[in-house]
Amino acid sequence: MKEIKSQKYVLFILYIICFSMSLITIGCIVLTFLNLHDILSIDDAICVILSILQISDYTFLSYTLIKIVKCDIYTIFSVRNSNNFKRLGYGMIFLSIIEGISNLFRESNFEIFAFEGMSLKPPSVIFLIIGLTNIYLSHAFKEGKRIKEENDLTI
Repeated sequence: MKEIKSQKYVLFILYIICFSMSLITIGCIVLTFLNLHDILSIDDAICVILSILQISDYTFLSYTLIKIVKCDIYTIFSVRNSNNFKRLGYGMIFLSIIEGISNLFRESNFEIFAFEGMSLKPPSVIFLIIGLTNIYLSHAFKEGKRIKEENDLTI
């Protein structure tokens, strides 16, 4: 199996990130249930839920990236890899939505769209663009697989 250069290093970093995010997610959930009596308002509850969803999504994204990076040079254009890019894209769009909701009413020096105390912050837009790009890459990888299969048949 031919490996891509620096693949081991990238995987090592992604494993550390995924493991750390998993521990943080579990810790946040446990702390939330232990401190349910400290949540005073509906705003606090929404903030806690959004934080847990955001950390969980980061864990999902790092796990999906591990699955993408683990492929070797011969299986880059595969249906599995294409589906992983699609999952990565949907995860980024979900992160964009969570980020947008959690920062909707916060003050910021830089706002993309502002209306009566509500504003859209740059991270939400960036995550959305990255998510749409990953979904597009998913379709490009499917087409790459089809072209590779076609090319293999002609040889």
